[in-house]
Amino acid sequence: MSNQLFTAVVIIGLAWTSASFSQDLEPRNYLNLPIDQSFVLVATAYSEGEMNAAPSVPLDDAQVEIVSTVAGFARTFELAGQLAKFDASVGVQCFDGDGFVDGVFAEASRCGSLDPKVRVAWNFYGAPATTLEQYTLNDLRGTVVGTSFQVGIPLGSYNGDKLINSGANRWFFKPEIGASHTWNTWSVDAAFSVTVFTDNDDFIVDRELTQDNIYALQAHLIHLFPKGVWLAIDANYFWGGKTKKDGIGSADLLKNSRFGATLVWPVSPRHLIKFLAHSSLATTVGNDFNTYGIAWQYRWGD
Repeated sequence: MSNQLFTAVVIIGLAWTSASFSQDLEPRNYLNLPIDQSFVLVATAYSEGEMNAAPSVPLDDAQVEIVSTVAGFARTFELAGQLAKFDASVGVQCFDGDGFVDGVFAEASRCGSLDPKVRVAWNFYGAPATTLEQYTLNDLRGTVVGTSFQVGIPLGSYNGDKLINSGANRWFFKPEIGASHTWNTWSVDAAFSVTVFTDNDDFIVDRELTQDNIYALQAHLIHLFPKGVWLAIDANYFWGGKTKKDGIGSADLLKNSRFGATLVWPVSPRHLIKFLAHSSLATTVGNDFNTYGIAWQYRWGD
């Protein structure tokens, strides 16, 4: 295997977008990769912009800056003769913001832990389980179809007296199906997901928050350069997610989209650096943010 191919195939995705899980833009999640490889990732992202609150939330003209730092682990393995992957992430988040709450100007600044996330993914078509020694250029090309299931665990920092928290005080479950096609130095991939939420029974002083499912589509166009460098153009659209507070509905239907770019630069066969820049294309309710991030990833496994 050439050094160029070696550095290209060891790249793997972990979710680390800071602003919201619904805004995840993760290129190259559905590729055929070698099994028995482990990865660790440390990433930081800066987000700044406006929070477009629903009419039922007493928050206006909110401007927020968020810094998130995430650590993740991933492992590839064989499942029914095909490639599978497990990944998990934890993190912390600090924010500084101001706005009008019930017509009164307020400022806030604090830090807290993010809810941990775990995910199992399985590429059930076009990704036969292959060790790194057996891996060839043909294994990287062609069409791959897969699925994943992610869980958000409500262990992050949460205070029911606050409008903004780094933890959500509720579980979420996110099944996804996606596919990729690679030819020569180009690839495209796309995925569809549904996020299902449990209730938050401590939303703004003991109110109960329920939320409908959020549906999301994301797509990516990727070009592979020499020595394993690649650039992706990313876009998504997510909708749904209407909420009720103590059974009273809100005018907060999401119809949001984001776009951006991801650049990955391997500095050795085991180390790489990842850059991203994402921005809101359209936002009805939620975070109208610009996000910039950098990550370092290390692979081990023979």
